[in-house]
Amino acid sequence: MRVVFGIDVSKASSEVAVVIDMKRIKLFEIENNRPGFNLLGQELSAFENPEIIFEATGVYSNRLCRFLNDNNYVYTCLNPLEAKKQLDSLRKRKTDANDAWRLAETQFRFSRPTSHAVSPIYSELLILSRHYDQISCDLVKCKNRIHRSLQNTFPEIEMVVDKKDTTFYWNIIELFAHPDLVTSLTLNEVFLKLQQISTHHAKSWLLKKAKYIQDLAGITYPVCDVTSSEVNQIQYLADQAVQLIKRKDMLIKRMAKLAENYPDLEIIKSIPGIGEKTAVLLMGELGDLHRFKGSSKLNAFVGIDIRHYQSGDSVAPDRISKLGNAHARKVLYQSVMSIASVKSPCHIKDFYKHKKQSSSSTKKTAIATMQRLLRTIYHLVLNNQMYSYEIAKGR
Repeated sequence: MRVVFGIDVSKASSEVAVVIDMKRIKLFEIENNRPGFNLLGQELSAFENPEIIFEATGVYSNRLCRFLNDNNYVYTCLNPLEAKKQLDSLRKRKTDANDAWRLAETQFRFSRPTSHAVSPIYSELLILSRHYDQISCDLVKCKNRIHRSLQNTFPEIEMVVDKKDTTFYWNIIELFAHPDLVTSLTLNEVFLKLQQISTHHAKSWLLKKAKYIQDLAGITYPVCDVTSSEVNQIQYLADQAVQLIKRKDMLIKRMAKLAENYPDLEIIKSIPGIGEKTAVLLMGELGDLHRFKGSSKLNAFVGIDIRHYQSGDSVAPDRISKLGNAHARKVLYQSVMSIASVKSPCHIKDFYKHKKQSSSSTKKTAIATMQRLLRTIYHLVLNNQMYSYEIAKGR
């Protein structure tokens, strides 16, 4: 006897269809809360090894996954695109109840693999990774607003240091958002203010920067006075930028602490050009690599699998699907750029330089290198092996 529970998950409730040997037995509704899941558990416990199938519905299906994992049930969480392809031909009438029935009935037709239970550590790393990305977006918006306002107060102050992504730079902006805040001070007073916000710069360098700031304040021509609200706005935004940078650093430290006992972290870090920040972000976005049956599945998950189209004499250029994890693609791209600039020998860097010589498209070169990097990470993690250039270049 084969028992299948098809579950159509909505925001607040779910339709559950029970099918035994292709015969419809029962349809009932549960609330997506503790009483509702307890009712589902009672129904499941009436059968031995029931098959459970449902479609991933973003955050709404997460509670169901948690309940099933907590109670050690094996289930299949179906990708929405895959579910659409499998059910569209059968759907004559689209309702939640019909979807539940069809999910259960098609389980007898399709060989669907069970879903891999996600470790709480990887789930937490993913949450932190998305939080990090959101803060990065907030920081970009903050920088753009400051840049626009500085054009009315003190645009030359942006020339003081080259690196614009440090707390030192934003503290300078906060201190000297208007030239009058500089001209009212002596050279030594400007130097002392820089010394207060600096943690590692030499005194001679800070004195040189203090003189440079005074020179810039003497040649600029501000649109507004120092009493303008725009100056207060710049100071507020600069302080926000400092807090966002500190928050990003804190998140990376927390991710590294969570992942420190997992061998994946040191394995990924062993690839030249990948540091701790990139490694933990990759762990968060890619998750447990053991759940993938091959590197091609991992490519599809990220969305860099190649789509080929040919009809008659017409052949379209190959393109990546972009149906996977956009956040992972972003981290992988940054990883490739970092590896390409590293001095240490790395076969990923060799591959990138070789492809760049034979291709005029930087984007295509980067994507091809991302695929090579992803295969390397997959192989190393599955074999619990540290990176070796001598071994890698021989493959």
